[in-house]
Amino acid sequence: MKTQQPIPALDFEALAAKLAAFDFTLEIPESNRYLLIFQEQYYQIDQVSYLVLNSIKKSTDLGTSLELAFPTIDLSTHDLRVISDHLTEQVLPLLENQTPPKKKSVKELFTLVHPTAILPIAKMLAFLFNPRIFYPLLVLSVALNSAFWFLVKSKTIHFKGQGHLETEVYLGYLLAIFGFLLLHEFGHATASMVMGKAPGKIGVGIYFVFPAFFTDLTAIWSLQRQQRIVINLGGIYLQLLINLLMMGILFLFQNSPPTVSFMLRIIGFNILISLYNINPFFKFDGYWIYSDFFKLPNLRQQSNELLRSLFFALPKFLFKSRLKTNFKGLSSPPLFTYTISYFVFMVFVWYLLLQFIVRTHLSFWHSLQEIGPFEWNDFHAWKQLAGPIIVLLFCWMIVYLRFAPTFKFRKYAN
Repeated sequence: MKTQQPIPALDFEALAAKLAAFDFTLEIPESNRYLLIFQEQYYQIDQVSYLVLNSIKKSTDLGTSLELAFPTIDLSTHDLRVISDHLTEQVLPLLENQTPPKKKSVKELFTLVHPTAILPIAKMLAFLFNPRIFYPLLVLSVALNSAFWFLVKSKTIHFKGQGHLETEVYLGYLLAIFGFLLLHEFGHATASMVMGKAPGKIGVGIYFVFPAFFTDLTAIWSLQRQQRIVINLGGIYLQLLINLLMMGILFLFQNSPPTVSFMLRIIGFNILISLYNINPFFKFDGYWIYSDFFKLPNLRQQSNELLRSLFFALPKFLFKSRLKTNFKGLSSPPLFTYTISYFVFMVFVWYLLLQFIVRTHLSFWHSLQEIGPFEWNDFHAWKQLAGPIIVLLFCWMIVYLRFAPTFKFRKYAN
């Protein structure tokens, strides 16, 4: 009979000393959620890792660490080996920065507002996030915006004088859009400050293929999920509140056609942006709210794993009379619902994107055919092709921005 060689105690003690040398902190923001914080990065770890690391933080002595972490369990040599391997494979790479970088949902382009400039404005808006004010106003703003949108679209309410905006008014409209998008980010930042976490910078980046504003809210991972939900609702909340003010101005000046046209566009923009942000299939506010509300950390990762399991099980289900497969995700209706809905949504998005790419190339080809024999030095020919060429370049820029980071990430990971 072959016996297993005992693991030297020094191995575990050396590992404990190595881990203790790193300047990390540990937090339990809520039950069954354990965080490792290192170099301003937040990692969710399992309970065993938390208990051992917490003990190591207090003492590098092996016996003391194990006694503090597992007071009621008599660990065998095999248990020490399992724990040692787990810490070496799962935790140590995080501290040594050996893990592949996480693919950020937003590709950062530049900083718009620095944290020091955010706090003065956030302090002025902080009263809106008092629980006695926040929840009633949130419900009221959602109800009134929904009712207004329905009444306008159904033409139950009709405003006279709707028309095109003059050039100078249209420029004001674009500036107002920029201001409201910035206000949305200040909503997140203010809510974060009220919850006790200083917000980071506000910047501009690219999400999927779309330009997007973002606020660095890394620090909120150590808050409870109810607090994070309020923070993620903060941007939509401020936009819908502004809409109530816009509605008041609209009714006061409903006999002024320029004012009516301007305000209706602003109100419509704020509502559409709110719907866009609440969409849980993009990693915007709705995604994080859904994840926290249903207690589904790493929602996209869990969803992809479930979808992969369902895909590989489909042949067995179709060609075998009995399917004996236990899917972890099927025990969670919110996860299953999200997975199927996300798949259908992304099929539709990719259909639209591919349709846009095909039509762009066809449009360019048709324009080239209409010109006939193309002369490179013919200014009028280039002028006729200017529009299709710009759209074509924009199309390929979208493709590059979407796929280039993915290939770079996979190259690094391999």
